[in-house]
Amino acid sequence: MTSRGDITHWTDPEWLVARLRGTFASGKLEKLAVGLIVGQRSCSVALEGMSAGIDAAQTLRFPLGCIAKLLTGALLQRWVRAERMSVDVAVPRICAGPDGRLMEGITVRQLLEHSHGLDDSTVGRAELRRDGSIDIEALCESLGAAPAVADPGRFYSYGSAGFLLGAAILEAVYGSSFAEIMAVHLLEPLGIVALFAEAGVAQRLGGAVCPSTGGALTLSVGDLVRFLNYQLHDRTSVFADAHTGTICRHVRALPGWHSTERGIYLGWKYYGEGWFGHASEVPDGLMLVRLNPGLRMGVIVFSGRHPPATVASSIFRNGFPSLPRMQMPQLHREWRIERSEASRFTGTYANRASAVTIEGDGNGKLQLRLVDRMTMREACTASLLPAEDRIFFLQPSATDRLPFVQFIELNGSRFGYLWTGSQVLKRV
Repeated sequence: MTSRGDITHWTDPEWLVARLRGTFASGKLEKLAVGLIVGQRSCSVALEGMSAGIDAAQTLRFPLGCIAKLLTGALLQRWVRAERMSVDVAVPRICAGPDGRLMEGITVRQLLEHSHGLDDSTVGRAELRRDGSIDIEALCESLGAAPAVADPGRFYSYGSAGFLLGAAILEAVYGSSFAEIMAVHLLEPLGIVALFAEAGVAQRLGGAVCPSTGGALTLSVGDLVRFLNYQLHDRTSVFADAHTGTICRHVRALPGWHSTERGIYLGWKYYGEGWFGHASEVPDGLMLVRLNPGLRMGVIVFSGRHPPATVASSIFRNGFPSLPRMQMPQLHREWRIERSEASRFTGTYANRASAVTIEGDGNGKLQLRLVDRMTMREACTASLLPAEDRIFFLQPSATDRLPFVQFIELNGSRFGYLWTGSQVLKRV
């Protein structure tokens, strides 16, 4: 493994710009921004048209997408530490009426780690009241419209509800809108100026911040470098106890297989080898954030054209230490299911948004049918190609929405849940 000392020169902006220009020929990449942290040193540079360098890294701004969850998690962690609480205590009830009871027994950790058990498959951005605060009653009503997927703490199942509920708790505590809370307690102390993209124009006022998707908030790669440095060095951060070497032991494992992700820790996805982070797909490109608290290293890539992981690999080649690689399960092409065992797999697995029906084809193979429950239209049908650990790939590869399925939790003679790589669907 390359030592950190061998790559400290990467934080020289001139060196990094030259590396970018040498790696990507002119015109091949419309927008590219890179931020790098190595110990106490950091830099951020960007290419945008003919502009390149540090200035471009500050002027090239982009929406955050799902990476906004990291900022929301940081605010929740700051509140927990300020109150000398534990992330494992139950959250306060903040919604009146019967739907407010759906939060009973859920902890801050479970909100951040997508293990609250609520079916938030149709919940996206936050609905706001006229004063800019989150409409907690509308959110709880939406979450209460479907039965829970599982008991709190049982499964990781990715969604937005944990961060929307967490932000609503912060609003109740501070008596301000989430946008104001983020500005006062996170962005301004880090020297970050919040700009909001309204009708294609960046403005300082008037934007709303979604705790899960970022909303209209835009940041630069330099802003994200400041945020990652805060996560590495501030005593209120998620990684404040990184020196103890215990964080990786507290990572919640995923319910099943994923090609790159291994688990989650307080809102940060875990990729193995000590690397945490997140990724986003936003209107102008794709973004990757990776942080290794043990090595005190971080990398941010925003790319307007190519996958950020490919860009990072091209720029840093083999010099970046321990970045985990994709892992694929072994295929079992000759596998056939016995008629007596078919009922273990066949049936319908669903959440509020989608229903997946598994059937046998009579020749020892399984077939899948995906229905969008919001429109009641069939989204795709596919044969299932078996792999190890009850993983099945769709053949042909039908949709990014459902690249594979994995049967989990054998209840008696049948599997009770289906893992899709991001969410858990319950047998119905």
